[in-house]
Amino acid sequence: MVAMLADYALGLLAVGEMYAHPIKLAGIFVAFAIWVKFTEWVDKDSVRVNTYTMIWNFSTLGAGIVAFSCALFVPNFLIGYLVCWVVLLGVMVPYIVHRNGLVEAPDTVFTVHHVRRLQKGGGQGGSVVEVNERVALKGPGGKIRVSEDEEERIQYSLVQDLFFEFLLRRVGLVEMALGPEEATIQYEIDGVKIPRESLSREDGERVIQFLKEALGHDIEERRKPQRGKLTAKTEDQSFELRITTAGTTAGETVRIRVVGPEATFKIDDLGFTAKQRERVQEVLDAERGLVIFSGPAGSGLTTTIYSVTRSHDAFLLNIQMLEYEAELEIANVTQKRYSGQDNKTFTDELQRIIRSDPDVLVLPELREATAAPIIAKAAIQKQKIYTCLPAVESAEAIRKWAKLVNDPKMLTDALVAVFNQRLVRKLCEVCKEGYKPDAALLQKLNLPKDAVLYRVPEPEYDKQGNPIPCSACEGVGYVGRTAVFDVVLVDDALRNIIQRGGNTADIQTYLAKAGAGLQKFALDKVLDGTTSIQEVVRVIRGEARRKAG
Repeated sequence: MVAMLADYALGLLAVGEMYAHPIKLAGIFVAFAIWVKFTEWVDKDSVRVNTYTMIWNFSTLGAGIVAFSCALFVPNFLIGYLVCWVVLLGVMVPYIVHRNGLVEAPDTVFTVHHVRRLQKGGGQGGSVVEVNERVALKGPGGKIRVSEDEEERIQYSLVQDLFFEFLLRRVGLVEMALGPEEATIQYEIDGVKIPRESLSREDGERVIQFLKEALGHDIEERRKPQRGKLTAKTEDQSFELRITTAGTTAGETVRIRVVGPEATFKIDDLGFTAKQRERVQEVLDAERGLVIFSGPAGSGLTTTIYSVTRSHDAFLLNIQMLEYEAELEIANVTQKRYSGQDNKTFTDELQRIIRSDPDVLVLPELREATAAPIIAKAAIQKQKIYTCLPAVESAEAIRKWAKLVNDPKMLTDALVAVFNQRLVRKLCEVCKEGYKPDAALLQKLNLPKDAVLYRVPEPEYDKQGNPIPCSACEGVGYVGRTAVFDVVLVDDALRNIIQRGGNTADIQTYLAKAGAGLQKFALDKVLDGTTSIQEVVRVIRGEARRKAG
């Protein structure tokens, strides 16, 4: 049948002794070439202007099939060829009118503005956009290379500028959100949020489209979260970027987390004091029991529990993790992600893993209260279990866990240790300055009378009044962070208080007498010049004020 139709079509084009009239063939070829080019452009342009890509793709494809069927099979070639162009223009013109209505005047096509851009070399076919590739990017499909397409080069140039800037500034988290007119960007450097100059909404959309394509995401999906990884390499460093795109009522958002050296941390990298390090080793050496890591959001709990997991010998021990989201990969550790499929609860999956008899079970996050008694029972009988709880103090973490387990005897038999922590910024070693604080302040903080503390220096200015920033910290005064820990090993006296139903205040009183508490260990880091009094007040006392409020 196809052969018969082809013969018939060619017969319609035949003239005299020639099998096909060259003018007819040329006319159809010109129409076909224009249609192909237009179809390719619509596929990319519809994404850029944020319209219905799939609908327009089907429309142009369908119009092409109808148009060229008319040109080939209508007996009168002239009529068929005219119908062909009417059908093609019937989709081309509506799309151009539609997309021009979605963009500002300077970005319209086939208009006076477009003609002016072409004359200046700024439209399609104009000068090639220069791309300064300072960050080598690698995605799931391999190295991301510079395209010859003008729009894609604009996208790549924007991403290059953004990535190079935040990697140079040691940014740990980038958050961009599309608004009605602009894309707002916020950096997080050493846990402190800093606004960055906004991009236009169009450039923000370009950045998001580039990242989606690089990650192999569904470009049409603008609501559900999509996650992926890129590798970014500068001249002397390589970074792993965890990227999440999602949608809001205002538009799309993108979240870029820069995975730093914490990806390989073990317990010696976290910030324990020498005495605490000995107590932590006792916890690691215990064959069974429950260990709780606690702290408010953003205090580094995930880094700590991953670091402790790496500190075990994964070749000798069967270590398993059950997570809602796998933050990082740990060599030789079985990491299982709970997805909620097959109508199985987190508790169901937890029980299945416990029955497989792991030596160490790691649970970075708990969202089901029903899991607590099962964890406590397993920790008593055979497993070493690590988990995290949101809590401002160790005493609060103990009371929260007691409420979840609802069995004081089971809780105290299972619990081995409770950690509470915060992250404080480390003073820049290049520009920090020493000073002798007021004697009253030293006495209030119970610090030695002759103590010399350190702080961020006063800013310096050149002759024109411009600030002269430190080359190491760019004038911030801090570089990197370290953790401050309160380590509580559960002893018989504490077990008795818990079993008697002691409240949080009773537990706090006992722990204070035993020398526990975050402030004491934070001040140790102030004394050795690691951080400043101002930073400790911001992190620890600020958290206490928020809790009281």
